Amino acid sequence: MPAAAGGAMQLAALRFPKGRGELRDQPPTNRHSADHREFNGEVPTPTPAEKTLGDLPHRPARRRRPHRREARNAAALPLTVPAPRLLGTYDDGTWVALVFEEVTGRQPQVPWQPDELRRVLDTVTVLARTGTPCPLDVPPVAEDLAESFSGWRRLLDGEAGDVRGRLGAWTADHLADLAALEARWPEGAAGDTLAHADLRADNVLLTADGGVVFVDWPHALRAAPWFDLLVMLPCVRAQGGPDPEQVFTSHPLGRDADPDAVTATLTALTGYFLRSSLNPAPPGLPTLRPFQRAQGDAALAWLRQRL
Repeated sequence: MPAAAGGAMQLAALRFPKGRGELRDQPPTNRHSADHREFNGEVPTPTPAEKTLGDLPHRPARRRRPHRREARNAAALPLTVPAPRLLGTYDDGTWVALVFEEVTGRQPQVPWQPDELRRVLDTVTVLARTGTPCPLDVPPVAEDLAESFSGWRRLLDGEAGDVRGRLGAWTADHLADLAALEARWPEGAAGDTLAHADLRADNVLLTADGGVVFVDWPHALRAAPWFDLLVMLPCVRAQGGPDPEQVFTSHPLGRDADPDAVTATLTALTGYFLRSSLNPAPPGLPTLRPFQRAQGDAALAWLRQRL
């Protein structure tokens, strides 16, 4: 059983099949990762430990207690939310186990296939509609991501040194503008909709009856209805999906969004990925920074379309 990030606890991954009376210890089907390919190159696949550290959000408090937070969030999810039901938990202060119903399904194909992406995008709409007003006691996005979504301002302050050679001339020349735009994101992204906040192919299960289930809920928060859609699209693009601007503006949640709020939040998301990608690789997690960089590059290309 893998240790949680920071060594605070360990997680037993247990599955409870419907209609059977015993627990069986096996890797959950939603936690393996398929090969990822960027639209212009290879995208490394995050390992389970790297998923625990998180691509988004990436903040110390959640790294210490992700499994307890997921247990609390999953237990409170209404039946209308497309998520597996939590059947029970075990917590002795060191070991934490979450027991979910077994979902018979598979992850979407990567590169993304149009029909599978359409199913997931439709379910993002369902999540936003059923999650408004937010049914969980989770933090507001501006509070939860205040540090994470300050990447451009920290780069402007010289936190990572000269970025011209690592992030490109355009980015280096526009740091001040990007930092100013980033500072406007908290108000724009605010809302009372439940957001999963980490939707990617490896957090999605497609079921045989045409359904979609979102798994891994430690990062849930309250945000604007379009927040999950925006956060997932750079990763979709990096994994061979379509132009995020076209997807966003044609989606029901994107069509209803304030364009200025979307651009400010996308700026903050882009800064998060690119600033994080410049950090040294954590020990034993070699693909985390390249995975963040791939999403950051996709987000930056999208952002430059909107500026």
